[in-house]
Amino acid sequence: MLLNTFFEVIESSTNKTEKNTILLANIKLNQAHPIFQGHFPGMPLVPGVCMTQIIKELLEGELGTPLFFTSGSNIKFLSIINPEKNSDLKVEIVYSVDAGNYLVDSKLYFEETTFFKLKGIFSEHL
Repeated sequence: MLLNTFFEVIESSTNKTEKNTILLANIKLNQAHPIFQGHFPGMPLVPGVCMTQIIKELLEGELGTPLFFTSGSNIKFLSIINPEKNSDLKVEIVYSVDAGNYLVDSKLYFEETTFFKLKGIFSEHL
């Protein structure tokens, strides 16, 4: 939904450990996307729902299946993402599988600034 319109993946990699899989991605926001015309004119900000959707879409791409965000145990918006100042972002998604659910611990960041953290559960079924 947002991939290749709101943001694009510049590069990504996956590492597997005994307990988790770690997806790392460098993404670039599209500063000209229509969302920024309404959120907010003159001071564009990435909406929180878009941050969550970025995590969801990257995880769906990794797994090759559609997902539902079923619960969030900890969601933190730590710093504003202004696409005119921070169009390049890094994404880290650490996930494991438990009873058909994907347990996710993720963040959007760049250099020393963490913008968004999400701990939650994604599922293939509602």
